Amino acid sequence: MANMSSTSTRTPPCVLAECKKHMCQTFVAKLLCTQGEHTRLRERARLREALVVEGCYPSAFAVVHLNEFCIEAGVYIVLTTSQPRDFDSFAGKLRTAITSKAPTFSVEWVRQLTVRLQRLFGWGDASASGLAISAACKRGDVGELKALVPGSARLLDQDLDNALPLMPRLAEALREGLPALVDCNHQFNMEQAPGPCARDGTHRLPFSRCASCRAMLCLRCVCDHNGEMEDQRDLQRAVHEVSGTHTWQPTKLAECSVCSDIPALICACGAQRCERCLAPKVAVDAPDFFWLQSADRPAPFYVVDSQKVSSGEKLLWLRQELGNDASLEDFAVKFIELFGHKLRGKIPQKKAVLELYALYTETDIAAKESQLAPPERTLFRRVWDENAPSLCDECGRPLGSGCKQYCSNECRDAGLTIACRLCGTSDELEDYYCSRCQRGGRVAETSSTSSGDPRLDDQRRQLRMAQRVWWTTTVADPAHEPAWKRQRRS
Repeated sequence: MANMSSTSTRTPPCVLAECKKHMCQTFVAKLLCTQGEHTRLRERARLREALVVEGCYPSAFAVVHLNEFCIEAGVYIVLTTSQPRDFDSFAGKLRTAITSKAPTFSVEWVRQLTVRLQRLFGWGDASASGLAISAACKRGDVGELKALVPGSARLLDQDLDNALPLMPRLAEALREGLPALVDCNHQFNMEQAPGPCARDGTHRLPFSRCASCRAMLCLRCVCDHNGEMEDQRDLQRAVHEVSGTHTWQPTKLAECSVCSDIPALICACGAQRCERCLAPKVAVDAPDFFWLQSADRPAPFYVVDSQKVSSGEKLLWLRQELGNDASLEDFAVKFIELFGHKLRGKIPQKKAVLELYALYTETDIAAKESQLAPPERTLFRRVWDENAPSLCDECGRPLGSGCKQYCSNECRDAGLTIACRLCGTSDELEDYYCSRCQRGGRVAETSSTSSGDPRLDDQRRQLRMAQRVWWTTTVADPAHEPAWKRQRRS
């Protein structure tokens, strides 16, 4: 396309834009085409020419392909106009341009570039703040970090423990650039220097002098400086890894930091890779995209984050992030991450989560929180209050200290029944005697009524106890209904 230039950055620049009614500057069109047609998208000039609407080339455009392993497989065209346009008018013109200039393609829909679509394309999240990244690091949510910081998958997969603390600074460096380099990297020798310390004149002996710039630091400040420089190198390596900006130089003795093979290429940031490990492994569901910007008036891709999101769009987003088999707890956590700032208050949030989860599972799971089973209700409550107490499995009341599953012996035994140890029946037991198996004493001989003879009554009680231990066992009563369900209906 005329006057278009590419860039070496792996992920296109995305900027959060103000959501204006009926106006849009970045449009997304989903195309219907065959797999073979996608393989020729990069070379098909007529598709690129189809993006020229009213004689104007876009300021930036991208082609994204999501394969059959993705939740919304297909080919997407993303383009940014030189100025905001009326959405309905431009969307219609874009449809017409594509179908007339590239007749082998049809347009399924045209939408604004939302945060959901940005994450779907693997372009990050323009609405995410540093706090969101820090919170994901605290939770150890690797999947969310990969979505917030595009290109970080390899870094997180290789060395998660060291990568997690770097992620907030890494996201800031990718957004605003690396901190300015110091004039000298300082190589301090062991010879004694007269001082004073360049950082603080009140620091005491011993002092050391830099072999290059002759600056003097005390021993404590030398240690601090070495730690700061190591942190800076770690950050620089992470930026190179995520943005794909390593500058490799051949060596003969360097060892690959991934597989330990020799020789390896080395970058100025300290990263070392053999030729086999240079190319990152790509996930089967990773988006495949390329993008270009105008050489005359380059522009980013503008992302909108609408305050009002429809239930259908929320459900699509949650399926996109979680798949199709998430638990209610995970579903609620992700809902709060994505939409918690749009819907205030615990009660509205809980109601919305239960309604969406019913649509997500296509079942009538629960219309109210009280309809959830106590274990599931406990986990559900802890999404909003991590100190929420555990609930009794029988009555649904909070458990006291020292209780694990039931609040009392009565609740523990409420769902149990006595059954014959041999045949498993409980219908033909009387005084722990099974008439089917005919093991133990007869019912008449073990009657619980008093005979008037204390010695005989004591023997009968002992016999009943022995039969209880020898010939019966405790099993769950299949007909039992927990008390928390009865309370719900009352």
